[in-house]
Amino acid sequence: MSDHWHVITGEYPPQRGGVSDYSRLIARRLAAEGDDVHVWAPRSNASCDRASSVIDERVTVHWIRGGFSVASLRGLGSSIERIGGTARLLAQYVPQAFGYKGMNIPFCLWLAGRRESVWAMFHEVMFPRETSQPMRHRVLASVTAVMARIVARASERVFVSTPAWAAILRRIAPDAPEAEWLPVPSTIPRVGDRNDAHGIVRRYGGSGARLVGHFGSYGPPIVRHLDVAIPALLERTPDASILLLGEGGVALRQRLVDAGPALSRRIWATGPLAAREASLHLLACDLMLQPFVEGVTTRRTSVMAALLHGVPTVTTSGRLTEPLWRQTGAVALAPAADPTALAAVASALLADPTARARLGAAGEAAYDRLFDVRHTIAALRRTDRQALHLAGAHVH
Repeated sequence: MSDHWHVITGEYPPQRGGVSDYSRLIARRLAAEGDDVHVWAPRSNASCDRASSVIDERVTVHWIRGGFSVASLRGLGSSIERIGGTARLLAQYVPQAFGYKGMNIPFCLWLAGRRESVWAMFHEVMFPRETSQPMRHRVLASVTAVMARIVARASERVFVSTPAWAAILRRIAPDAPEAEWLPVPSTIPRVGDRNDAHGIVRRYGGSGARLVGHFGSYGPPIVRHLDVAIPALLERTPDASILLLGEGGVALRQRLVDAGPALSRRIWATGPLAAREASLHLLACDLMLQPFVEGVTTRRTSVMAALLHGVPTVTTSGRLTEPLWRQTGAVALAPAADPTALAAVASALLADPTARARLGAAGEAAYDRLFDVRHTIAALRRTDRQALHLAGAHVH
């Protein structure tokens, strides 16, 4: 007997975003298991021209007029009830995704008042509290903490994309269900192997250059890290070229070339890529450079995409990094606060093909064993509550 899922998300394709891609991946895979899947997301794109449309086998996407406003929530509840059956609401929770400038308490209260079983996947929990932050940020941190408490306490099952979020939830909602760790899989499917990417290698890397990629959203903290790491790497490795994948890469390339015009033939940017093209460009890379200010975690889909594609990856270890990254040897690590160290680790790997191949194979094996989407679907389709304990990074 199939399950009836109602996936509630703040974004869904054609809207861009990591949660958007994740929501579609999960919806499609649940449907492939024979479950009945409905997705509810705000209308925010001119191409969403119907109230409801089937976009994939057994996945029905409902575009919510007015987003998650109080008036829209009343209609959303009625629409779910009209579909009938034993329903399960799966909320893809990011506080900023539901409108009201990240402070949509009515949405959280609506979830808490539903008769259906509510499950919540916390991609993020709350706006961080920091000393000496502006008053508006303190207010946002306090309100989002209240929102997360309401949602967690209302949920039958609670999932987190990294164990760090479980610790926060234990603090702000100690009477909520124990959080289950659900690492985020790659949302870019692999379409081939490196032989299929030869044209891209020739276009950007030339006949002998090593191609170092970066794939991400190019947020300010990461851009500041790359501003230092990329020139340092290119200085250490004269035959390397940089390939910036995805939206935001063009602006970073211009910034780097403005600062160092001699790098104009060694730094390239693709702009936004469809999934197939993103896969081929990943396969073209000899190495990925993926720094994070707080350190790599299992919620980083850009790193997951690199691992799935078997591309050796250099990233950072910081305050949120789980133990499994060192235990599995899936990535090479540099301190999060030291972009020159990141460049040094990457340069050493570029000079050592054997170590690079070993790192790529370890990453690909770790992805299959721990992070592949089949593990996510298996966890969601279990009827019992069982926390995931993977490679030493426990959720208690």
